[in-house]
Amino acid sequence: MKLLSLAIITLASASAFAAKSNTQYYFQPGASNHVVEANYLMDVKPAKTETAGVETDAKQEMSDIYLNYTYGMSDNHAIGLETFFGNNKTTTGTTSSTASGMGDIHVYYKGFSEIWHYGADLGFNTEKIKLDATTGAIDNRSTGGMSFKANVGVMVNNAAMNYGADLSYLMPLERKVDNAAGTTLTGGNTLKLAPFLEYNWGMGFLGAELSYNMMDDTKMDTSGVETTFKGESYAGFLLYGTYDFNEMFTGILDLGMNMHPEHEETNVAGTKVKAYTETIVNIGLRMTF
Repeated sequence: MKLLSLAIITLASASAFAAKSNTQYYFQPGASNHVVEANYLMDVKPAKTETAGVETDAKQEMSDIYLNYTYGMSDNHAIGLETFFGNNKTTTGTTSSTASGMGDIHVYYKGFSEIWHYGADLGFNTEKIKLDATTGAIDNRSTGGMSFKANVGVMVNNAAMNYGADLSYLMPLERKVDNAAGTTLTGGNTLKLAPFLEYNWGMGFLGAELSYNMMDDTKMDTSGVETTFKGESYAGFLLYGTYDFNEMFTGILDLGMNMHPEHEETNVAGTKVKAYTETIVNIGLRMTF
């Protein structure tokens, strides 16, 4: 009986150890494991525009709850779903407006083979972009169109350290505005290159990522009249950490900054977006079973 009990404990311990991921940056569950994750994300963009020497606030304050489910099809392949709910407060001059509701639904795949990691994400909009009838400000959180994102990266392990780099490309498809003019948005593709490193301290991970992001122009067409919102290239820095409360629950904390340079707002000369630093804070809880 004692031998049987010892065997059961040993097998349970081995199973729990096998299910534990060896990376936070490229986290995915092992074979037949389920993961439910909830994150509270705050994103502040204290931007200002300048026209003829006069500055005007163009600040955004986002507060969202992200819900995520992932299933491990095998030790090397996983699929999942993600969406979010929340608010985006925009301040323009002395006027403020808040967009709220549910964001897009994303279906994604993650995989790896030895040092190579890769993935794909397909986003589905829940509705067209809606505008407030009085102010004309955006009133909801849906992007108004589908999107596709793919990434590939390499990660090398050296004792308790992981280090590598990831390359991703985000391609938003045509987005539609729910108005009589039939306004559409195209472009805004973003290429991101991000080296990273992380340390496995036993009860979780501590990591850092540097990134360089290149965003294309976005074109808006309203009844044949086209406006181009200028893209930008900016650097980002992210610190992240996790703490394993037990085999089932893990706490998550991310602190990030994106340094946006001064750039033209549209293809019509005269208005600039001033340089600013975007701040991102994410607090989450992951359950693996």
